Amino acid sequence: MRQRVAPPSPSPPPAPCAGTTRAQRALALLLGAALLLPAAALGGCEHKPKVKLIRPEDAKAAEPERKSEETLREEHERRVAARENAPEPKLNPNEPREKLELIWRMGESRLDSIYTERADMLDKVKHIPALDKSEQKVAFPLAEKMAKFGVPRDPEGIEAYPDELCALIREVRGPAKGLIDKGTEQLKLLADKTKELDAKADAGGTVTQRQWDKLDKETKRWSAPALAGRHLLLMVRNLLDEAYIVANLGARRVQLKLRDCLGEINKNPLPLDLAQEALEKALARAKWYRDLR
Repeated sequence: MRQRVAPPSPSPPPAPCAGTTRAQRALALLLGAALLLPAAALGGCEHKPKVKLIRPEDAKAAEPERKSEETLREEHERRVAARENAPEPKLNPNEPREKLELIWRMGESRLDSIYTERADMLDKVKHIPALDKSEQKVAFPLAEKMAKFGVPRDPEGIEAYPDELCALIREVRGPAKGLIDKGTEQLKLLADKTKELDAKADAGGTVTQRQWDKLDKETKRWSAPALAGRHLLLMVRNLLDEAYIVANLGARRVQLKLRDCLGEINKNPLPLDLAQEALEKALARAKWYRDLR
């Protein structure tokens, strides 16, 4: 028969250490309470951020008034005019810019990139198929001359650069436009013939493959001079990218020479939009001076 075991009686609380007085025990309790107070304060009193409600009408009133596109455009035009009409700066002839030292010092990597692109353009001109010999005699020498052109490294050469650049652009623009016009005129006639054949075929008439092949052959032939003229003008655009660097980093006297000669060229816009945009950009940069020290 099993015997029931009584549960163990709870152990009595530990007796206080011998030698401690009532005052020492009270001090220990106070220190313990003091240590627990910061934790209780952190956990029990949470500071919530103040929330400010903003009504939609208040937010709209607080927004700054936006300027119209017309106002922004007018302000921009006034800044440009003020910059271009600013009095000539006081120049120190001993500064690096006025000594023509900054063009190659600060612009060498960009100039190298421009010359690489120009060499590629020369290669494209020389490999245009279907150019006849008379068109090659026009396009090839001009492309080669532009490929050899560049910003000199000596101050005397840079002084003469604006006049030489503008003379080269004037030399190229006429023949390039002539090539474009020559090809474009024939391509328009071929486009009309193509429409006629399309209309004939749609009406149930007979159009032979030989007729289409002839049109394709003539289209390739007359696309060649138009393409050559376009590539020549793209090389002119490349020249003007170079001129922008000279205007941006060159001495004020070189800027003024570029401003004057490019202004004359701009009186008769270039027959390629990309070239004309580069011309206007270089011309605008040549009109104002910036201290690059």
